[in-house]
Amino acid sequence: MACLSAGPFTKASLETFISTSMLLPLIVVSDGLNCFTVAASMGAGHDREVTGGGRASVLNEQFRAVNTLIGNIKTAQTGT
Repeated sequence: MACLSAGPFTKASLETFISTSMLLPLIVVSDGLNCFTVAASMGAGHDREVTGGGRASVLNEQFRAVNTLIGNIKTAQTGT
């Protein structure tokens, strides 16, 4: 699991991130945002999980680890 810095979220920035921070073989699971297609062009697998937002997207099993991580980070930031 990786988090990108708060910069422009473009194909170029994602390509830089993948080439400097990831190793193949790699499978990228995304919400279908077009910039993630760069992962496939670099030889990685790309699974798209288009959720459409709302409560159903939070319950998507593919994103359980991400939702758990976000919850843990929020808890750590509040100090409880």
